[in-house]
Amino acid sequence: MKNYKKILLSIASATLLLFIGMMVISYVSIIRPIRVQMWAGKQYIDALTPERILELTVWSDELLLKNQGNKNEVVPVDVPQELIEAKVLTVEVRPPSQVIISWIGGLDHTAILLDQDPDTGLYTVLAIYNDEEEKIIWPMSDQKVQVPL
Repeated sequence: MKNYKKILLSIASATLLLFIGMMVISYVSIIRPIRVQMWAGKQYIDALTPERILELTVWSDELLLKNQGNKNEVVPVDVPQELIEAKVLTVEVRPPSQVIISWIGGLDHTAILLDQDPDTGLYTVLAIYNDEEEKIIWPMSDQKVQVPL
């Protein structure tokens, strides 16, 4: 009977160690890279100057103009080198009025949404830090909003 308990205890211990090892591996291989991407996006967004935001809106105008014929279709575009260096993973054009610069997508996402008003041509720029935290950064405001992507 004692041998049976030792075997059972050994199996339980091995299972627990395997579970802990899997948790560590999942953190290192999945969760940590997501956090790094989100942090990089937040740093870039928080460092944006009004001049840089205006440059992004001019670039967005060019992208939207090029993709006018793709109404209601998501169009991925090449990420410029400057944004690659800022760890941006994707840039999507969503005609007729949106450009999304993303550091991470999926369940948690960090992005900049440039949304052009079709009547005035003016932009609202939304910083999306994660599922809970978003704010309008252009025109300048501290207003928090909830906008689904």
